[in-house]
Amino acid sequence: NSDLAYALRSALEDVPGTPSRYSAIGFDACLMMSISTTSVYHTLSDYFIASEATEPGHGWAYDRLCDTSSPLSFLKDVHTTFLESKHGSSDHRTPKTLAAIDSLRYNSFEKRLALLVTVLRTALLRNDDPDLHSLLQRSRASAVSFESILDEPGAERPAAVDVGSFLTEFERQCDPHEGTALRSILDETMEAYDIMYEVRGVGRGTK
Repeated sequence: NSDLAYALRSALEDVPGTPSRYSAIGFDACLMMSISTTSVYHTLSDYFIASEATEPGHGWAYDRLCDTSSPLSFLKDVHTTFLESKHGSSDHRTPKTLAAIDSLRYNSFEKRLALLVTVLRTALLRNDDPDLHSLLQRSRASAVSFESILDEPGAERPAAVDVGSFLTEFERQCDPHEGTALRSILDETMEAYDIMYEVRGVGRGTK
């Protein structure tokens, strides 16, 4: 990712007349909507669109894209046609996930997520809440997960966890008290997570 991001950045800097940012960067490829990839590409474009899970081999429905009135309209068209089309198959192939974020809003989410991690780490080291460790484990186990390059095919407990799903599970299971630092930063992180998405969804048959 770093090499590709360098090439994209160099094109902006070295080619006369280019804008300061791309309108959008998208990957018709597997496992590219993650914190590790978004942190690399969000500074280069206004929008970023990719799949969190493995993509069906047919990829995006390029033959059905038609709305080019604006970058965001085009991305929404990509999103809709990919999730709703069967791409020549008799049924929907799975898993099929796709999301587009506003790259300018990613920084706010990343900062709040880092603060949440700091608050949780401090609480774990303080060791004055006997339930916190088990609640974190349960939240991780209950969250939606996807196979990653770290996993063997068919892994029972995939390594890639959906951050939004984890936050929702942790909020449900832990339910921090109002007025606490954990409650405050958890609410802010969840709000920043939701706000950065322009569109997100799954195709039929994908949980």
